[in-house]
Amino acid sequence: MHMSSVGEGEEFGDPDQNEAPVGEREKLFQRRLEQLAEFVSDHGHGSIPTPYDDDPSLGVWAANIRRQYVLRTEAEEDEEGRAPYTGYLTPSRISRLQRAGFDFLSLTEAQFRLRLAELREFKEDYGHCMVPQHWDGNPGLGMWVLNI
Repeated sequence: MHMSSVGEGEEFGDPDQNEAPVGEREKLFQRRLEQLAEFVSDHGHGSIPTPYDDDPSLGVWAANIRRQYVLRTEAEEDEEGRAPYTGYLTPSRISRLQRAGFDFLSLTEAQFRLRLAELREFKEDYGHCMVPQHWDGNPGLGMWVLNI
């Protein structure tokens, strides 16, 4: 699926809803916001994983929202004059997602950035990135470096 041309229905993990009337699209978005609120209540954070075994379509929706957010951000920062963002992730929807606690950065991406920052700190301290696998200073970093 090509994310920059995601249809409105795919936003909700339901390709059959591509041609839904605007009012229906808004109802679908509102339903997803309610599911997000339930997820936040149950898990204490708004980083819906992909895949999400408990509700695969919610995980797909979260991944699509994150991708659309990246596309929107890139379009807003574009200095080459490419076409403006015309997707379904409007400023109003972004605001509503933020108020509901949606995390636009996936847990995987957040964990990757954390480990990368730790690796940069290690390099500053030791002058290299060869973290011992069982390094007492940060055992998780050693295992992460081993696996990348």
